[in-house]
Amino acid sequence: MKIKLVIFFILLAHACTFSQTNATLEETKDFIKKYVEAYPQNNGAQGEKSDIAFIDLGEGALTMVYSNYLPYAYQSVYTFSPKNISSVIIDKSSMKGKNCIIKLKLNVSSKAIFSIVGSDTEESKDEVNITLGNASFDENFPERLKKAFEHLVNLMGGKITVDKF
Repeated sequence: MKIKLVIFFILLAHACTFSQTNATLEETKDFIKKYVEAYPQNNGAQGEKSDIAFIDLGEGALTMVYSNYLPYAYQSVYTFSPKNISSVIIDKSSMKGKNCIIKLKLNVSSKAIFSIVGSDTEESKDEVNITLGNASFDENFPERLKKAFEHLVNLMGGKITVDKF
């Protein structure tokens, strides 16, 4: 009887841990999506907006699509696997303080597909630049997003490289 109880509690603990991991992944994706979309480039001036979508490919594979829409210029789209992010860098010096860029550098063996909507060209990029408006500084969202992206990479089985400088 004791053995059955021990096995039951081990299985129960495993099930609870598994469900918390899935919930944490969903919460992390939701957090990233919510705050990137809430602070578009130039604080959403003239209809500018950012979108993020996560596409579950099954068997633990995930693709992220980041889109930055600038109505007076173009709409750029990056497609990549968050598992392949090797570092997350915050650049607050872009465009004279009007924006903040979160640079997601990818592993050397990985590339992001960059395209412009309405154009036939596609390029491979070593990094993805997510542009946030300066209103994101108010509650330290760049730093919180950095932690969220690093957590997402860890949940996906990737590894973040820590800069020693």
